[in-house]
Amino acid sequence: MKHFVVGVLPYLTFLILVFGLIYRIRGWYASKVKYQLNLFPAPDTPGGEILKEILFFKTLYRFERPLWVMSYGFHLGIFLIFIGHIAGIAFAGHQFTLFGATPEQSEKLSFAFGMLAGTLAFFGALALLLRRLSGQVKQVSDPWDYIDLLLILAIVTTGNAMRTLAPVELFAVKKYFADLFSLRPINYELPTAFVIHYFFGQILLMYLPFSKLLHLAGGLINKAIILTGDGKAKLLKL
Repeated sequence: MKHFVVGVLPYLTFLILVFGLIYRIRGWYASKVKYQLNLFPAPDTPGGEILKEILFFKTLYRFERPLWVMSYGFHLGIFLIFIGHIAGIAFAGHQFTLFGATPEQSEKLSFAFGMLAGTLAFFGALALLLRRLSGQVKQVSDPWDYIDLLLILAIVTTGNAMRTLAPVELFAVKKYFADLFSLRPINYELPTAFVIHYFFGQILLMYLPFSKLLHLAGGLINKAIILTGDGKAKLLKL
């Protein structure tokens, strides 16, 4: 099983993710926009409005502050996790030496930022899940909404547990990914805690193109069409 998760599944995950994204984006682009979707003239800088929406969830903050707190904390945690995984693996936890820290200080900072990101993502996802289980939101939720959040909670929980209870040697992880990307024989001697966390992560990546979790990309396209006023003709100019 471990051999499959670390030696075979990553290549299947990559193929499903790439072709799934192509399929989903082509579907969005093929959809017809027959009518002008906005009632007022489009702003002169739609790109700036879209950027504000991405960075600050401006509309959500304006109309529903409690949900903004949960959602923004969750998405900020996910973003920090994504950046931290790339930097942490690429530099084996020594990324902060680029800013003058010692290797030991860099490892401590990497651990601290990892815990911060994991905590934000965990409590954000948990809050969103509890929100789904109550009130009117429950009435409009379907099983896939719960699957999305439970899968993310599984990934974040195993990641936090691995960080605190069974730390993984980042140099070994870096070597593993180097071998994986170069299609060379792979070192399968990786801790079980890492393999479990890695397995859930790959399930998420395969599931991503077909899930509601891709709402960011779809939201960008939708927002761009609305802000530019006449659909795809202007969307292509963004």
